[in-house]
Amino acid sequence: MKYVVTGAAGFIGSNFIKLLNDHGCFDIIAVDDFKSKDIKWKNVSDLIVRDFVTCNQFQKHTNEFLATKDVKLIYLGAHTDTRFSDCREIFRNNFQYQKQIIRTALGTNTQVVYASSAATYGDGRFGTAGSSGLDVWTMDFLNHLPSQNMYAWSKNMFDKHASINGWLDHKHSLSGIKIFNCYGPRENHKEHMRSFVYKAHDEIIDSGIIHPWRRGTEEDDLYFARDFIYVEDVCKVIYWLITKAERPHGLWNVGTGVATRWNDAFLKVITSMERFGYSGKLGPEIPVPESFREGYQHYTRANNERLRSLGYNHKFKSISEGIELTLDYIMNNK
Repeated sequence: MKYVVTGAAGFIGSNFIKLLNDHGCFDIIAVDDFKSKDIKWKNVSDLIVRDFVTCNQFQKHTNEFLATKDVKLIYLGAHTDTRFSDCREIFRNNFQYQKQIIRTALGTNTQVVYASSAATYGDGRFGTAGSSGLDVWTMDFLNHLPSQNMYAWSKNMFDKHASINGWLDHKHSLSGIKIFNCYGPRENHKEHMRSFVYKAHDEIIDSGIIHPWRRGTEEDDLYFARDFIYVEDVCKVIYWLITKAERPHGLWNVGTGVATRWNDAFLKVITSMERFGYSGKLGPEIPVPESFREGYQHYTRANNERLRSLGYNHKFKSISEGIELTLDYIMNNK
């Protein structure tokens, strides 16, 4: 089996390649670009791939890279910064480039798993689908999802494009995974988009105090929670989908199905940091910073009915387990 992984040096891409390596898979074409002072190279420094090519090289020679029998495409490359404001770049990279690559792949009968996002659900007023009544992921449902930022808009635009062109039906082997709030090893390069574990770790070391954000009233804060999923669990779902003999198709929620309040998540980081001799506490709550307010998702929780109905029975790690593993990685890779 041969794998082509785009976004290979990114957070989920590098973790997926690690999972492939752990399964003894090394026939991997890694696709990604680097900036002049990029630190993403650290994410792939301990991984084994057959070749590493730029996004431009892959775009020019997609047919050649996908010509091998039994090749699988895992499309994870994207601009994922929810505060990114260059609409032209978001459109080019997250829609136009992705559309061209996946259209070519489907034309060669290549099985594809691509990263959509739970960001497409916006404030959640239309739910998160995934139940038997919403298995078809109708255009009506997708078209009513409220995009709260350019990133979410670009992801939903591709989902709608795939749906209206029939790419998500049984005639093709295309699966889009709506990834919820993912965290884990290999995300240092994400800077201000790093997960809560990294940010809480830094605050505990710097001052011993974590200042949680506050949404508003006490009632509001009951719904100020997110479905945090450990990155290895996301990678296991991708691997399961891409290796199933039935070649699944459609859109899939990938979250734990449990929403954890921010304060509870931070308290678990504080407890886990004590293993390394650091003590911390929660400080006074502060309002959500203005730079994050527009387009910020206050509540997320996955409905995994569709994934479970297909037979995916692996247990997701608890947030406590995921935090411990993430902090172990951070502390051992300073």
